Amino acid sequence: MSTTVKNGQENADQLLVGVSNRAVFTLDPRINKKVKAAAEKIYKTNPMFSQVTTTFKGGLAIGSMDGQIRLYSKVGQNAKTLLPGLGDPIRAIDMSMDAKWVIATTQTYLLLVPTCFGEDKNGFDHAMGKNKPQPRKLQIQVKDLAKYKIRTVDFTAARFNQFNSSNLEETSIVASTGPFIITWNFKKVAKGLLKAYQIKNTAQSRGSK
Repeated sequence: MSTTVKNGQENADQLLVGVSNRAVFTLDPRINKKVKAAAEKIYKTNPMFSQVTTTFKGGLAIGSMDGQIRLYSKVGQNAKTLLPGLGDPIRAIDMSMDAKWVIATTQTYLLLVPTCFGEDKNGFDHAMGKNKPQPRKLQIQVKDLAKYKIRTVDFTAARFNQFNSSNLEETSIVASTGPFIITWNFKKVAKGLLKAYQIKNTAQSRGSK
């Protein structure tokens, strides 16, 4: 569930966007009916929707259990772009403040996907077609799994981390698995430097106090 626009909770936005396996809908708690859907789109087939996030303009990125990501201009319309995934269920999804990047979380890795192409076009308002980007796969290297004795990777929801809310610029992507916090350098991984991350063991940090 997400607000209809990014950070809507900070702007008194009462509308919520949600998904079920085969539907996208907007909920308005002010509607005096049992069913509070203000707008919806129901698919005949089952796209296996799992997570949704929104842009400042009301665009949507929806992740699915099959790893695919769909981009919409608004609730009720067909997806403009279907981005390929790697086949694993998406358990969380987040959007950068400028809506140029989506970060999707699976159990063992993250997918960083650009949403823009060409000259000032984006996949929310325009079909990407042959311009669909390859997602950047962010994961912990085998040597670091051994170094930190991480036997199982089970990522929590990855989020873009803002350096300064006034300039709408994120500097990192943060997720955790067990007691470990993994922080990727957003600008570097956006350029393809996928190993640009740091690991912090919070259990050791608490024990050293």
